[in-house]
Amino acid sequence: GLALEQFKIMEDLSPQRKSREKTFDGKDLYFFADKALRAENYVYAEEAFQLILENYPKSSFISKAMYGLAISKQKQGLADEALLQFHNIIKKSGNAKMAQESQFQIGEIYFENIFDLEKAIDAYKTLLRRYPGSKFSNQAYFRLGDCNIALGKYTDAATWYLRSKSLLEPRS
Repeated sequence: GLALEQFKIMEDLSPQRKSREKTFDGKDLYFFADKALRAENYVYAEEAFQLILENYPKSSFISKAMYGLAISKQKQGLADEALLQFHNIIKKSGNAKMAQESQFQIGEIYFENIFDLEKAIDAYKTLLRRYPGSKFSNQAYFRLGDCNIALGKYTDAATWYLRSKSLLEPRS
């Protein structure tokens, strides 16, 4: 908490804050937020990512900060807020990889946190439809199998699991 407070104080006391906004990219703050996220200090991570979004809207770290904020909220169990963030990333981010990750995380929230299997299935299928061949495709196929197992649809589950397996096999 002390390190984040130091960042806030530096921000507030900076006499050249307006001119710094053009040159300071929020890089140091992003690295702090990322370390806090990795250390599972989700409240500090959330606050630091939020500071980047508020103070440096033109930062080159803006997409990463949006994603970090969503993950921070997800890890704190704030499923609805995380869902809003992930949908926002898909809508606003020009970063296709970040959009794919966000779409996968939407499925994960519905599957793991909210346990709305129909919405989870829809989210995973949306990923496969929008981003065919995504690095998350295999995980989405597997999760579709998991969802169908939970629904008692074992034949459908087997179909999804087999699709997952076929992605892992070497192609000749």
